[in-house]
Amino acid sequence: SLSRPIIASLVVNHARSINSRLVLHTANLSQNSLPRLNNSIKRSGFSGNFGSPYECSVISRQQKTSDLSKCGATFVADRTWSADENLWCREFESGPLEDPENFSIPEEAFAWTRHIPAEQPVEIKLGFADGSLVSIDDRDVALVDAIPFLNNTVGKFGHGRFVGLEHITTGQKVLEVREAPAAAIIFDALRHLETASLDVASIVLKQGLEQAWSQEAVSGAWGSTIHQMCERAIASALEGVSGSVSYIVDHTRFL
Repeated sequence: SLSRPIIASLVVNHARSINSRLVLHTANLSQNSLPRLNNSIKRSGFSGNFGSPYECSVISRQQKTSDLSKCGATFVADRTWSADENLWCREFESGPLEDPENFSIPEEAFAWTRHIPAEQPVEIKLGFADGSLVSIDDRDVALVDAIPFLNNTVGKFGHGRFVGLEHITTGQKVLEVREAPAAAIIFDALRHLETASLDVASIVLKQGLEQAWSQEAVSGAWGSTIHQMCERAIASALEGVSGSVSYIVDHTRFL
């Protein structure tokens, strides 16, 4: 959801630089990347033709792997998972996770939240200004630096794992596993500060706006009118939500 608009923007800019009138991708109906990429390309103002030749088909990952291998692209042939990773989240699906009613996740599948048994508990203090993380242990920090630091600091205790079903356009549900240790503790801390700072009605409304914001992002409508309205309203609600939250993090909890 976060990376597809960026990918689309980069591709569209390149297409314009070479005067291309066609942008193609390979997402199909079984992938939410299909509407996300199409909507992102459309919102970029690209005036040429764009889309996927697989838009009306559902080709299995196994078939794609086989076809790519025949063309010499064997780097995906031995992959167990279909995985995506950015600064904020690591996600994987497919393979052993195909059956949501009977699956197991081997520990080696995890990277950011793999347990380090001998690790001693750590104390950590997160500071916020107007809803934004601005410091760790009273030291100013940029968010882009805070995220990998917290991914390591919190993730090594096994925190920040999420398992859920994602709806796709065919009506099916796809099981996905995510690792996001930094996100887990940042949002936990922010919720504490929101609860202390905002009245109940504001909290309820803000959480509804968050869902609407997320739905726009998931559908590839990043930057849409609704998306921007929600973002501005959420930012307005967070004005004055400032302070710090301290944690003791160990293998059982962060509290």
